[in-house]
Amino acid sequence: MQLSNIYEVKVRPRLSEIEKWLIDEYKESIICEKLGIGSYEWKQFKHKYADLFAVIEKVQGPKSDYHLKIAPFFDRIQKWLQDGLADHQIAEKLGIKPRVLLRYKGLYPDFCELIFEGREQATDVVENAIFKSATGFEYEEKKELIERGEVVTDDNGNIVYLKNSDNTFKLDSNNKKIPKTKPGKVRVEKITKQQVPNIQAATLWVTNKRSKDWSVRRDNNMFFDPQEAAKVIKETLNDMEETVPNKPPMTFIEEMRANLTKAKPEDLKALKETIDSLVEM
Repeated sequence: MQLSNIYEVKVRPRLSEIEKWLIDEYKESIICEKLGIGSYEWKQFKHKYADLFAVIEKVQGPKSDYHLKIAPFFDRIQKWLQDGLADHQIAEKLGIKPRVLLRYKGLYPDFCELIFEGREQATDVVENAIFKSATGFEYEEKKELIERGEVVTDDNGNIVYLKNSDNTFKLDSNNKKIPKTKPGKVRVEKITKQQVPNIQAATLWVTNKRSKDWSVRRDNNMFFDPQEAAKVIKETLNDMEETVPNKPPMTFIEEMRANLTKAKPEDLKALKETIDSLVEM
């Protein structure tokens, strides 16, 4: 029997009893015996199912890394997401393992929503930048200019000229003596310039927004075939169940299969490359 079926049959219907056993401080081994499951299954269920996790947390209180290393730092996490950091980079900054961060995303809806909204905001910024680059835009450039200061004169009103270390006069390019001047004022000049449209950004925009009209070729004569890609991805998923060490839970694979029917054609190629990289790990 699969883990998901064991949980649905033996654990979920008895959550209220589990809460009482936890309040009475039953050991996990005793709870497992009452439920008819092993300690390995109990550990998997605690980390995988939010309703059981919530019951345990309600009785035992927040003792996980989530409350110590994640929840107090939502502001920082949001900033990291806007800066484009990946999950494994955020996990490293928080001092936790990437798989722990992934698990907490599934257990805490607020955290999952934070991650999703942060990524969406970062994507919006990039999309706006691509659109501006594709259509061209005006920008303002600032240039600092130092105005020439007043000429220095001596007590008799004679111009003071600059001298070299050997007491000879400094000369300009026309062999004329260079007068000494007072420090000039710094003036900031603003110049409006025009950035011409970028053809690569325009191509990227239309191929993603209007893929039917602007398909990108895989080779000289063939367009990307999403149906063929979907078939390859499904086959890769089937192989993944049998070959990948430390493979993800069955539910994750099933969800990925289901999402194939919802994926946009332009997303399927990237999805295949991601799955291929997982298989090679």
